[in-house]
Parts: sequence; structure tokens; C-alpha cells
Amino acid sequence: MRFEACRVVVALDSNSHKIIGFAAMRPLDGLLYLDNISVRPSASGIGAKLLSAAIEHAESLGVQAVSLTTFREPPWNGPWFRKHGFLTMPGAYIGEGLKQVMDRQRVTLDATTRETLWRVLHD
Repeated sequence: MRFEACRVVVALDSNSHKIIGFAAMRPLDGLLYLDNISVRPSASGIGAKLLSAAIEHAESLGVQAVSLTTFREPPWNGPWFRKHGFLTMPGAYIGEGLKQVMDRQRVTLDATTRETLWRVLHD
């Protein structure tokens, strides 16, 4: 079994104090890799706040970009990230760690439905 340390940011409902969303991220190939961001459908706007927290963490680490893998569709996957400034990650910037993530995903996910994105913070 493989365990990796991630930084996890959790969003709580202000009334019930129940978890309504989270973002898990970790350093990978000198960038910050966003492993997962998940939000309850009823928690509108929380995803953007969690994404902002991930970007702020990346900036505090001094990394060049935030990278992620996602589905091209539905709208709350690839299109949502592109709306928030993410672009297709050029193959030349995909490091060995990210290639390993992509290889693992290909075991259970159709690679033609996936994309690798990044948001460059500074050059």
C-alpha cells in the first residue's frame, strides 16, 4: 500500500461544522500537484476558495506552478479549472513524478478522457 503526505485544506459549513469540501496537494517535480479537490454540490463557491488556498500554498513554497490531472469533461472538471486560469501543461514540463501519476491513472481511467493542466504562478 502506498501512502504519501499531502497538505489537506478542509472547508466546514459554518453552521453544522460538517465538511463541505477539501483540497489535497503535495510537492511533485518541483511544482505543487493538486491531487484532489472535492466539494459538496450544495456548497457553491467553496471550490474556488479551496483552489485559491492551494495557489496561495504554492506561492508560499515558491514553486513555478500548480499542476493537476483531471477529466476533460464534465464542466466541473477541466472546463472549471480552465476558467480559473489553468492551461494544458506542455509535455516538456511533465516531470517523472507526474508521469508516474498519469501511468497509475491509466490503469483504471481512459486516458483519452483525461488532461494534464497547470497554472503558472511565475516564470
